[in-house]
Amino acid sequence: MHSPELESFLADTLQIPLGTAHHYAKDLRAAKILSVGKQGPYGGAVMTETDCVNALLAGVIDHKYGGDGVAENVRSMRKLPAEKGPVQWPANFTNGLTCFGADNAGAALESILRDIRHERLAMWAAGDPWRLSVTIESRGGSVFVSLTKTAMRHETDTRSAIHGFARPGYDNRPRLVERNVTIGGDVFLQLAAKLGPPDG
Repeated sequence: MHSPELESFLADTLQIPLGTAHHYAKDLRAAKILSVGKQGPYGGAVMTETDCVNALLAGVIDHKYGGDGVAENVRSMRKLPAEKGPVQWPANFTNGLTCFGADNAGAALESILRDIRHERLAMWAAGDPWRLSVTIESRGGSVFVSLTKTAMRHETDTRSAIHGFARPGYDNRPRLVERNVTIGGDVFLQLAAKLGPPDG
């Protein structure tokens, strides 16, 4: 997948103008946080997991009027540190998945793609239906990754996990209004499919 395909996918998925997605990608390339290829019709850079996450974050978080500060906002959100650790039940629920061991938000989102591409998520699911979602506070304050196995074996079956990342002190600040964007697991499945199988 090259940058134009990624821009088109995110514009359609996030319901933003294609020109806006292109503008974000241009800013990310200028800041050296989106891969740059050679000039020419066949010289475009092949997108990576990092590229996908950076472009996705650029598309969902708020920016200053006119789109300034896109790369700075993406960098800031990627660095959001993990809170105390994944909250999960049972305790070993996410064993085998790297995304729930990440130390910051950027690493967690990349690891979701990596777990899909390396088939770790499929092996973890073992045929059970599952639901993944990522909830992003649009002003860049927090990211929450949630994973649940949806087939209940009994009434008290609560197989689920959540991993939070937030600015220090974020939970202590009074907020009368919150604006969140929730990204379904299918978006990550489609991005992983576009990236293709991992090399080697």
